[in-house]
Amino acid sequence: MKRSALRRLGYLSIIAASLFSLMLLGIIPIQEWFEARDTKNDLLVELAEIEELNDSYRVSIDALKTDEEIERIARSEYNLVKPHEEAYYVVPVSSEDIEIPGIWPFYKS
Repeated sequence: MKRSALRRLGYLSIIAASLFSLMLLGIIPIQEWFEARDTKNDLLVELAEIEELNDSYRVSIDALKTDEEIERIARSEYNLVKPHEEAYYVVPVSSEDIEIPGIWPFYKS
């Protein structure tokens, strides 16, 4: 009886060691593989966003290489005019009502 109990204990320890080895060699690398796959998918999404942003920058850079775009920016942002042109500044209408005093200082009394 003692011998069979030792034999069972030996078999159980071999099975336990085998299961532990299987877990170390199989389950943990699989979890790492899933994490790596998720990280890869996140990075691919980020890469797609960056490439889209780069494409928009390329379009802007190509537009800035044209004379028309340079002139448009110079006129709109820096208020530049061509030689022999006149620039006018239109003052916006005030939203407040302006009260004019009853006595105008330029009238002679």
